[in-house]
Amino acid sequence: EDYTYTFTAKEGETIPLDVVMTPKRGTVRFFNGRNAEGAVIKDGTTPIGTLTDHLEVQLAADDHKISFEKKDFMSELPVYTIHVNPGETQDFEVNMNPLSYLTINSVPAGAEVIVNGAAEGIRTPVYNKPIPLGENTITLQQKNYYPVTLVRQSGVIGGIDTLDVTLMPSHSLKVSSDAYRST
Repeated sequence: EDYTYTFTAKEGETIPLDVVMTPKRGTVRFFNGRNAEGAVIKDGTTPIGTLTDHLEVQLAADDHKISFEKKDFMSELPVYTIHVNPGETQDFEVNMNPLSYLTINSVPAGAEVIVNGAAEGIRTPVYNKPIPLGENTITLQQKNYYPVTLVRQSGVIGGIDTLDVTLMPSHSLKVSSDAYRST
């Protein structure tokens, strides 16, 4: 931000001046879109406010990693990068989707879990994995086993469901014979 300090100096006089500069700021106005009332807004790991109808926040001019937390709800992306320009105001509508939770077990353990086509690098057992309400496609796959794909319907906000799956081994067919007959 601009800094102004007025002083009068006499010839030969030294005046110490300690200046603390603060970065220019901009404003982000967060609005409650869908299911977002009560969501905690974070800039990185620092909470910057709780959303009611709307929340206006002054942020340093820079890129900010913004996330929203609300029990049993999740935003469409886990983290949003918002670029704040000095002196400008921008609006951001917050939409939250209701969640249920899924515990997934497999025999054998260690199967890769793919939820709605997105591999997240997690393996069974998985405890209380947040999933969106509605229809979800869960695929379990592991080397030397046939993949299993299931469609699950979750309909209770905050509800916990358990999925137990036994994977079937896949073995390549090998044919060998000591006898050869020609006719």
